[in-house]
Amino acid sequence: MTAKASASPERAHEAPARPSPEPAAGTIGWLLRFARPATARLAVSAVARLLGHALGALLIALPAWAVGALATGSAEGAGFVLVVLLVFVLAAVLKAGLRYLEQLFGHLAAFGLMGEMRVWMIDRLIPQAPAVTDGSGAARIQATAVRDVDRVEVFFAHTIAPAVSAVVIPLAAVGVAWAAAGPLPAAALAVVLLIGVLLPLAGARAGREAARETARTRSDLAQFVADSVRLREEVLASEAEGTRLDGAARLDQRLGSALRRGGTRAGLRSGVNALRLWAGTLAVLLAGAPAVLADATALPWALAAAALVPGTATSLDTIERLAGSLPAGLEATRRIRALAAGRPSVTEPARATSAAESATPTAAEPADVPAADDGAASGEPGAATAPDEPGGEPAGAEPEETAAADGSGDVSAAAPSDGLSAEAPADGDAPALELERIRFAYPGREELVIDGVDLAVPRGGVVGIAGASGSGKSTIARLVQRHWDVDGGRVRVHGTPVEELGSDETARLIAVADQDPFVLDATVAENLRLGAPEATDAELAEAMRLAELDLPLDRPAGRRGNRLSGGQRQRLALARTLLRAAQAPGGPARAVLVLDEATSHQDPLTQARIVERLREVDATVIVIAHRLEVLRDADRILVLERGRVVEEGDWERLSTGDGPFARLLATQ
Repeated sequence: MTAKASASPERAHEAPARPSPEPAAGTIGWLLRFARPATARLAVSAVARLLGHALGALLIALPAWAVGALATGSAEGAGFVLVVLLVFVLAAVLKAGLRYLEQLFGHLAAFGLMGEMRVWMIDRLIPQAPAVTDGSGAARIQATAVRDVDRVEVFFAHTIAPAVSAVVIPLAAVGVAWAAAGPLPAAALAVVLLIGVLLPLAGARAGREAARETARTRSDLAQFVADSVRLREEVLASEAEGTRLDGAARLDQRLGSALRRGGTRAGLRSGVNALRLWAGTLAVLLAGAPAVLADATALPWALAAAALVPGTATSLDTIERLAGSLPAGLEATRRIRALAAGRPSVTEPARATSAAESATPTAAEPADVPAADDGAASGEPGAATAPDEPGGEPAGAEPEETAAADGSGDVSAAAPSDGLSAEAPADGDAPALELERIRFAYPGREELVIDGVDLAVPRGGVVGIAGASGSGKSTIARLVQRHWDVDGGRVRVHGTPVEELGSDETARLIAVADQDPFVLDATVAENLRLGAPEATDAELAEAMRLAELDLPLDRPAGRRGNRLSGGQRQRLALARTLLRAAQAPGGPARAVLVLDEATSHQDPLTQARIVERLREVDATVIVIAHRLEVLRDADRILVLERGRVVEEGDWERLSTGDGPFARLLATQ
């Protein structure tokens, strides 16, 4: 039972396909193009860093030179010492100010670009919604939008300016050593600094692979925890706590192993780098020894040249740190781009049709025609792709203005209903919802999860859908919401195919409440107004009455609704769904309510009262339930097995028969 719950596409999210990684140069080039708007701030940061590091090298080389000058008698007296001290203090103060400017402008640029990247990514996720949350998982998307974007900060704030200084400062140091101490110390310094540049590159490929593995494992672990929380009741009911804990432990061990390998490599590089500093300083001194033996006055310059080894350490230490952090930032960038580049799962019409435009259905269409003509029917994404450049239009983006449904040119949404009272429909005898021999397979899979389902729900009707886990119940709910378009057949709302309605119009007509609703850490009223921001207190009270929810509007719900019972959370979500339904053109009588396990925590009497209340407003209701008692008051019940309707009828006939429904009922 646990394995089925975990593997079913209706119940758990699978990790998305992992494309071949892009070369690091391509990712860095994309980030540099993305950073163009912040060029001025990054330039100030880079210049401040260069000057600051040059002063840092001076702060070490100056005392060494002064000691040599005093030792050889080239300089003497308190005046000389005072001048050196004043120069040292001034350089230290200037270096501190430059460090502040470097950090200020670097982080202003980085945080601004991180905000722009989140907006850029969300702009490209909107056309992919809501199917993207089913395919990738909400926790993975959140991890990418929050943690991965945070990791990109290392590139904007700690890569561009440090990379410039890591090249310029060592070259300048070699030039100064050549001019001051001669070619031999300069050559020795060049070799030492070159080793400092190459050392962090050792094992770079392994570091990139470790960064990818760490990022993937973090994402998998976040989604695993989110799925465990979401399915907690099923896990507890099937006594699968141990299985889930074992799975979490395996992911944790995988993450720990990747982090240990990365830490070991970083520790070895750090140790070798410390050895480079000591041995390199000695090597530069030995290279300057012949000149000092020939002329003692060369000692100050030889000491200054040797001091440039530790004096440039800060610039090269950046490369060492980037060897560990930059691969993680580049891998995060790849994940962000891969998520943003996803194609919409449905194709939007050039001109969306309002359901009100179809007074009656047109002549019958062949039921087995594909739902779209561009490959969407086969599960392939549409032709439009999300441009992978900052400022490009996301895939599926619609023009800013479209013609109004009535040809008036008014692009504003239809005025919402004044309340939750029933209103007479105006589109003839078309069913509120019609599924005509629909077939569907999840993208990337061949096996049909819905195979030839027919259903016509009249306005004001209450239809139940039953079946075991994995039978296709929740998939039907997603197809009705247009997460995807069907591979064959048609889904119609008030006689209009959803492909012609478009996703926005479909969302206005289809209101969904599920088993585990999202509840804000806010009051009951604030949670309700998520469905209708402009709703009055009277409309909130009416929605709560219909949902059998008796709570004060100012009652805090708590984090994820932890101050409410399971039944209260579900009724709160139902009331919110009813408020959304009231915003549909024509009011709740034209909306279709989909209750996907939305009353699983209610007792039979409360369930019966809720159904009775929904009939008061003439709402069309689809009730998807695993607990069959919920369906007792439905006008008609469909039983699914492997995506097919194997039985249908009312409660009385199905519960007293000997078919699949009766067998399911007997197990509860």
